[in-house]
Formats: sequence, C-alpha cells, structure tokens
Amino acid sequence: GTVTLSGPHQGFAGRVVITDGVLTGNAGVGPMTIDGGAYVASGTSNVQSIQMLAGSLSSASDIGFRGEIRIEGDVDLLTFSGNYELSRFLDDPAPTRLSFVRDVHVADSVTVTQVGLGEIQLRGNLYVGEGVTVHNRDTQLVDRLYPTGSNRPPDAASFTVPGRIIAAAESASLDLTGPGTFDLAEASYEVGPGKSLTLFRDGVRTTIEIAGSANEITGAGVLGHSVEVGGGGTISPRKFAPGLLTIDGDLSLNTGSRFAVELDGATRGDTFDALDVTGQVWLRDASLSMSWQPGYIPDPSKAYVILKAKQIDGVFANAVDSIRVKNVAFPVTYLRTMVVLGNVAAIPEPGAGTLALLTIGVKACFVRFRQQPKNGS
Repeated sequence: GTVTLSGPHQGFAGRVVITDGVLTGNAGVGPMTIDGGAYVASGTSNVQSIQMLAGSLSSASDIGFRGEIRIEGDVDLLTFSGNYELSRFLDDPAPTRLSFVRDVHVADSVTVTQVGLGEIQLRGNLYVGEGVTVHNRDTQLVDRLYPTGSNRPPDAASFTVPGRIIAAAESASLDLTGPGTFDLAEASYEVGPGKSLTLFRDGVRTTIEIAGSANEITGAGVLGHSVEVGGGGTISPRKFAPGLLTIDGDLSLNTGSRFAVELDGATRGDTFDALDVTGQVWLRDASLSMSWQPGYIPDPSKAYVILKAKQIDGVFANAVDSIRVKNVAFPVTYLRTMVVLGNVAAIPEPGAGTLALLTIGVKACFVRFRQQPKNGS
C-alpha cells in the first residue's frame, strides 16, 4: 500500500525501513533503508543517509537529497512526477530532477536504472565499485504521448556528474548504457594507489574529457582509457602525497590545460610525481606546474623523469627548455619517450624503471558525453 506523511516531521530522527509499498512525504532526519517498495520524497530531503538494497527512490518535484546514498543492490531512480506505479505512468509523466548533494557509493556488480524523462545530478563524490552499470531505460513514453508533432521531448533521461568520480575498488568500472545523455564534461576523477578506473559507453571503452579550472585527474592508480584535457583542466598525480599515475591509452594536453607535479625527493612515483602513458602524448600549448614540499630543496643536478609514454609530441608552452620556480631554474629535456626535469644525463640505465607498455585488449572509442548517441548507440 501507500503511506503519505503530511507536515515536516523534522524532529523524527529514527531509522525508517521500507520493504514494500510506497512511502511519500518528508521522513525526518534519521537514516533510511530501502529494501523494496519506494520512497517518494516531497520537498528537500534531510534524511541523514539512505541505504538502497532494492526498490526505488523518487520525488514529487525537483529536490535535493542532502544525505549520503549507499546503493548495494539493483535499484531504480525515478525522474518523473505523478503516480509511482509504472502501470499508471501516463497519468502525469512530467520530468523531475533528483539532485544528490553528498556522496553516492555504488557497490560492485550493481545496476542503477534511471526511469523517466528527467535528470539525475550527482553534485558530491561518486564512488564506483567493480562492474557498475548506470542504465537509462527506454520508456517509449514519447511515442505514446506525442505520436506526431514537433514538440516531442527526448525519450530518455539525462545523467550529469559535476562532482568527482572515485575508484572504490581494485578494478573499478562504470558502464553507461541506454538512450539519452550522459554528461561527464564537468566531472573530476580520482584513482588511488592500487586501484584502477575504466569508463564504458554501452560496453565500449571511451575517451574521457575534462576541462575547467575546478576539474582534475588525480591519484596514483590506473585510468583504463585515453584522456583529453581541455582549457583549465589539470592532471596532478599527487593527492595528499607524490605518486605515479598511469593512463592506459593516449593523452592530449590541450591549450590552457596543466600538468602539475610536486617534488619531495628523487625517487620517481614515491617522492616525486610522475605520469606514465601507455600510448602517445600530445602537448598542445599546455603548461607545466612545478612545486615542492616544505623542507625539501630540489637538486637540478638530478634527473626527475616526470612523464613517460610510447611517444611524446610537442613541448610545454611555459617550459620549452627550462622552468623557473622560487628562483630555482630547472632544465627541461624532451626525449621521444620521456620528459625530464634537471640533469638528463643522470637518468638511470634502461632496465631500472623502464615503462612497461600494456597491451590494450579492447577497442577504444571517442565519446563526447555532452552529445546524445545516435540510434541508441
């Protein structure tokens, strides 16, 4: 059945558990578990946290969920207003927006299905497990409601991530499937030590793009696809300490983008930042940013190999042959497969830290997430 709560109920802080039926209204400020049925929020949701094991989450209008969301089983996110029952979906299929303000955690092998004509917006961090799928279901509502005419809305929802996508598993992956728009153009990415993250579109590995001053790729793990960095975007292996970031694919650092490295010693990937790319690197008027930890004095007589790749084309716009930081001048040398700060003659002999090129076993394709796929592909 259906239970409707009237009034704000802001003082209720106990746990709400839904196993069947529909709960509509404001459920207070305590934690919630959804293990079947549905919760339809009315107004901004101040529920402390929502654990989803099964069932559905929806809203009566455009709202924001202020609590942390943990999705541990296959669930539906409904982006339409009106009656919850899908059999009566045509009663009032007005699109709505579900906005998640805090972190959303998606466990391994979970499928999140978006149903409706509205939008899901993840403004906090998205923690991705292994084998995660986000699917836009083709509801065919447009054909039923608008059989003819030019004012047909798109028959699919949009999924937008202006926050940060973080690998939460050793082999994290996110597959975006179905019709509609998946907009990751304003997302940042973080891959911690010992972890990898790969994005797919309908099962095919994609190239990701970032741009804008707030967007970055950071960490000391592996990104399993090619990367395009546009104006304002940054690649910075460090997060809280120097690290080695690997990109399994190609890398384009375009005009206005930045590669930021931090030094705290002379050991590659351990005490100074470094980037390995298994494919080709294009430096297209990008800039190099260099800093070091307090108490460390970098030595220009040492070799800091900050970038390795199968082949490197171009130079950093602000470091054609040297870079000066805090009145310290560092030579910058561009070799076919590496970029070196300091004394290139001090590079260890081959075999001591040679980049192992990985074999790419799947065909990469280039997808701009702001574009809607044609013919459902």
